[in-house]
Amino acid sequence: EYSASDEKGWLYILIGPDRGFSDIEKYGDATSWDSVEHKIISRKVVSPNKYCPCYRIDYENEVNEKTYKGAWLFMLSSPKVIKIGLASYPKDWDYFENLTKDVFSSVTIKPSPFPTSTATPRPTSTAQPSLSAANAATPNPKVPSTATPVPDAGIIIEFQPLEKPEAREILAEIFWNGLKVLGSTKTSVKPNGDLEVVAVTYEQEVINLFETAFYLLTGNSAPLNLRAGLYYEEDYESLTLQHGVSPEYVAWCCIEREGDLEMVVNAERRFPKILQSIAHESGHAMHWIENPISTGYGKGEIRALKEAVAFAYEAAITRKLGEYTDLNATRFPQAYPSVLNFNNNWVLWRDNIGDVNEPHFRGYALLWLMLFHDSELVELKKELDSNYVLSPESLLVVANKLISMNAVPAADYVSEILTKEKLFEAKTFIKGKITARNSTEPLDGLLKEDIGILLTP
Repeated sequence: EYSASDEKGWLYILIGPDRGFSDIEKYGDATSWDSVEHKIISRKVVSPNKYCPCYRIDYENEVNEKTYKGAWLFMLSSPKVIKIGLASYPKDWDYFENLTKDVFSSVTIKPSPFPTSTATPRPTSTAQPSLSAANAATPNPKVPSTATPVPDAGIIIEFQPLEKPEAREILAEIFWNGLKVLGSTKTSVKPNGDLEVVAVTYEQEVINLFETAFYLLTGNSAPLNLRAGLYYEEDYESLTLQHGVSPEYVAWCCIEREGDLEMVVNAERRFPKILQSIAHESGHAMHWIENPISTGYGKGEIRALKEAVAFAYEAAITRKLGEYTDLNATRFPQAYPSVLNFNNNWVLWRDNIGDVNEPHFRGYALLWLMLFHDSELVELKKELDSNYVLSPESLLVVANKLISMNAVPAADYVSEILTKEKLFEAKTFIKGKITARNSTEPLDGLLKEDIGILLTP
């Protein structure tokens, strides 16, 4: 909390809706008031709070709105600047609430509830290549967004996805560099011959592409209260251990931050892995937002159902981005023989189909058995018979069927369909679809780090 004490001068506050943290130190000089030392602290990010959605302040200086605009993750209208006399500042957050409550009152958005559950992390894929196939930590995640500021109040915000050429250009650069989303550097030569090491990050790009694919898949932007927290590895491990999750996972869902649901991501990995991990965790998040059938990790059969939803979202979002950018997201690269990968994963599904403590293996199997045994999905089974792979939209239909189930019928559904007997009945069907996905594609692009989506119908 800020304290004005008896200092003279003015406090200039740029206000807007609370959307989380950003790398706002890129945009001008941020300053904040240190109530202990009674002085201005430079280059600090001002944490939002439930009363005043303030991100940064400037002391005894004119506020440069144009510079500050770039710092926002999400704007409902042009920023508003309020000038407050420090000498009369009442040290009461209710003062801010009363002062700012009408500023954005004419803006309309769709509300979206948020859950408070913690989810099962996404595991590393069990896919196998052929034998011949070849930091300075920060306590807050970087959470960029593609949302565009709206210049006039009273307008419903429309999400603007990346244009196809722009998305392709971004991916081409990322794949060519082959760098991690966070924690990478590049070395260049200055005009005087000295070497310069520059930090390179792709956090903005990964969020932009995820949000674009989500929009193209669902027809809606991602919920306003859903965000990806992209962390350096050291901070990710610390936060993950605090919440009782194993740091071996690349991402997990979710924790609540400032009213948002945050997917926690170790961003010191290459782009394809991070994108698929965010897509997977978004499936968990959407499940809880739309139908929070259980809390925590869930119990018994529900855990397998949740993982099936997440795997469906992961594959659907990645395949949609592949469709949009003409990149392979449905065929095994040449370095990953489809028969070998089916055989390896079949053993895992077969041996763990009755083990409720192995929800990930059971989640994959559940998706296949739904399509083979559920009469309500017969049209999707025909699609799979014809194309060997489901479209992103069809995967979303499967996910939504599971999401719509309440706890008791959901558990009964999984218990009935997820049996070893039914798995063996469907073996030829499953094997035929997976092994038909061979290709001569190079090991590159969206599948370079993880081909787990190829094990999904």
